[in-house]
Amino acid sequence: MASSTAQNEAPDKHFADLDEVKGLIFDGIEWVREDSRGKEVTVAGIANGGLINTFYLAKAMGVKLYSIPVTSYEDLPEGGGTQTKQPEVDEDDIPLNLANAKNLYIAEDLVDTGDTMRAVKKFFPEAKTIALYSKLSPEATDVLLDFCGRILEHGKDEKAPWITFYYDQEVQDRFHGAKS
Repeated sequence: MASSTAQNEAPDKHFADLDEVKGLIFDGIEWVREDSRGKEVTVAGIANGGLINTFYLAKAMGVKLYSIPVTSYEDLPEGGGTQTKQPEVDEDDIPLNLANAKNLYIAEDLVDTGDTMRAVKKFFPEAKTIALYSKLSPEATDVLLDFCGRILEHGKDEKAPWITFYYDQEVQDRFHGAKS
């Protein structure tokens, strides 16, 4: 079932620390190097958020970057904002080179509910999964992700804060006007 967040409603924001994000990206790169044991790898980022950290991973590994587009938001009619929906992966949008990729690593910036990563894993069950942050419990994170930079701590009845990455905020401010 879709939940609704109007554009003018700003969830409590937590800005990810730039140095921490860099450190988590470097930790992820080191993990992939160790895990792949020198084998050639293929890396794909979940669009949009996963592409930033995947760019650095692909660059460090000396391989091409692939993108897996996932739709998990839709516009409400008449400027009513956006709402989340069950993530969808259109098989026609998946790069053909990924169909038989060996040693595939799929990266995301943040795993919130895990639905997006599960939708992608249906197409690539053998792929290794990486995220900078997870809002899932440590147990659920261990099941869904092969590498997680940091599990965001929150209480049993408390939702982890909304994470805003510096690059998201800068693009939003510059091209769409500053929003609080």
